[in-house]
Amino acid sequence: MAVKLVSIISPCFNSTEYLHKLLNSILQQDYPNIEVILVDDGSKDNLKDYLIDHAYFIKFEEKGFRLQYFYQENNGQASAINLGLKHYKGDYLTWPDSDDYYNTESAISTFVTEIERGDYDMVRCFPNHVDDKGAILEFIIPTYSDKEILNDCLLENNFWFSPICYFFKSNVIVEVLDNKILPSKVGQNFQFYIPLFYSGKMKTIEIPLVNYLVRANSHSHAKKSLIDAVKRLSDIYLLKLQIISHYKLNVNSKVLYTLKRKMELSKLRLYMEHNELFKGVKIILSRLTLSAAAYRIFLSGIIKQMKTTQQGDHI
Repeated sequence: MAVKLVSIISPCFNSTEYLHKLLNSILQQDYPNIEVILVDDGSKDNLKDYLIDHAYFIKFEEKGFRLQYFYQENNGQASAINLGLKHYKGDYLTWPDSDDYYNTESAISTFVTEIERGDYDMVRCFPNHVDDKGAILEFIIPTYSDKEILNDCLLENNFWFSPICYFFKSNVIVEVLDNKILPSKVGQNFQFYIPLFYSGKMKTIEIPLVNYLVRANSHSHAKKSLIDAVKRLSDIYLLKLQIISHYKLNVNSKVLYTLKRKMELSKLRLYMEHNELFKGVKIILSRLTLSAAAYRIFLSGIIKQMKTTQQGDHI
């Protein structure tokens, strides 16, 4: 019997500084049938030349794997993933970020074994959080429930996002997503997770098979202006609603209420952190967030602002 193919799609943007860790970790896998699809999202660091100069096409061929490279003008990760989804052939699919990597040679084979053992549609593992030098950072796995994974993802509670942790049977990608995700500049992981978690059966592998790189200058960790941060909150909230509507997901009304309330509370927290008192007052007076949590955030911000003012007066 032929060994089933695993497809790994990774969108890349100016990634030559760290992509080698992902590629080398794939080359070390003991699973025998892997294809890698790199989608260059308009990089300026000559990714294709880098792959040729470092003999990665040859190394993958010698291993019995396949490495493919595609280029598109810069259009964001969702667009890059969609390009990869047009070309993959695997029975299984995962889409790691280009700066994350597998930390054991049996990672892929463990995913495959577990997903088949219980007839699951998808599996996930624990991540190690690491710095640029590979040192493991403190990360506490939250209390979680595989049965509650959809709500945990929607509400961003007890949930870890790094896509290298998640591994899917491709038939569910075809059946649910029709091999494409919705075009968006934010939240490409939500576009996979929400409809697939709604439709499929999940199993968590309770060991860290992957390393998730925490970079201070990465897109997700870079410090944003208040305007950008508030806009991102709103954009992700609207994307979640769009996904729910597009795939006709029957999400509990209490969850939808909590989703909106959490978004408004997050906005309130940002405004108070940036001493935007008037904007904070507007939110605290809205019916949606008239709650103990909102008042705690508001009063904490006021107290912090008063202490800062007092310290300034003593200088």
